[in-house]
Amino acid sequence: MKLYLGFWVGTKDDRTGYWLRWWDESKRMLPWALERVEQRFQQGKLSIINRFLTRKVGEVPAEVRSRIEALSADGLDELSEALLDLTHLEDLINWLDSQIN
Repeated sequence: MKLYLGFWVGTKDDRTGYWLRWWDESKRMLPWALERVEQRFQQGKLSIINRFLTRKVGEVPAEVRSRIEALSADGLDELSEALLDLTHLEDLINWLDSQIN
């Protein structure tokens, strides 16, 4: 894999500016170590939530799964608590709708 150094304009640790970042040959920015850890936690939360949902309400449609995947880490935490009260797929959809408003 070929790696390249390049500039990224963005915000990190409440500081906005130019940042030197690594990029791969597909022009994708590689995450910092902490970002990678956060992504792994996010994936773990999603995995547990998806398994729990499948057991509790059955198969979850792809469009609902994508809405869940779009939630922030805090949103996933809130959903994991709400799952204790959900019994039907409609309950999940209503909960997701309430997060938009």
